[in-house]
This record gives sequence, structure tokens and C-alpha cells, in this order.
Amino acid sequence: AEDLNSADVVLDAENELLLSPEQQKQNFLTALQLGLFNDEEGKLPRSVKSRARRLLHSGGADADFAGCDELQIAAAERENAAVALGKEPRVGLFDDHELHIETHKKFLLQARFACLREKRPAISAAFERHIFAHMLHAKGGKDHGETNT
Repeated sequence: AEDLNSADVVLDAENELLLSPEQQKQNFLTALQLGLFNDEEGKLPRSVKSRARRLLHSGGADADFAGCDELQIAAAERENAAVALGKEPRVGLFDDHELHIETHKKFLLQARFACLREKRPAISAAFERHIFAHMLHAKGGKDHGETNT
């Protein structure tokens, strides 16, 4: 260990920006085939299935090709953006609660939400209640009508 110096260390990094969209697509599909995106039970999460469908449609996430899952994720991302602007989202009648929860949790774990929590604790608390309302709906604990939380 004492004989090691900086000349012995080789960094092997790959810049994904240098990969073409087709190469990125192929890498994603290879990882998909290897099961790298599977959850603990060996199942493929719906969000990964949606991304795979988007990649297979070379046109991207156009509304003509987007399935319900993609549109649900986009709706949840719009709610995340509204929260970032200080607005309180609503749980909708036709929300896919599992997809909304997953998309909201991703936002909740980001640094910009931590900043929002510090600057606007009331809005961040409202957003956490919003996620909890989705969780209640997903478990069948409430009516599926629209709520203000």
C-alpha cells in the first residue's frame, strides 16, 4: 500500500453526453434485459416500463404515443412544479396514486425540496399531506373523490 501513488490510479469514467441517443437507448435496454431495474420481488416497476415504452417510440413522449402511465407521471411532475412555485396541489379523481406517490417521493428527496422545506415550511407540509392523501387512496382508505390536500 505504501508503494501506491497517483500514477497507479486509473479513473475509468464514461461521459454519457458523448453517447448518441441510440447508444443510450441500447444501454438502457441491455440493463433492462439484465434485470438491473427490477425491484426486490424481481418485478419491473411501472415507471421503468413506461420509460422503456417511451424509448421504443423514437418520437419521445408525445401524447399520441404516451400511455396512461406516462401521462400520470407527467401530471404528477406538473404537481411537483406547482409545489416548487408555492402552490398546493390537489389529489384528482382519476390520479393513479401509486405512480403519483413514486413521482412525488422523487421530488421530495431532491435538494430543491429541502430548500423549499426551509424557506416555505407550510407549503412543504401541505405537499407531504398531499402525498399522504395519495397513500390513503392507494390503500383504499378514502373515497376516490377530489380532495384539497
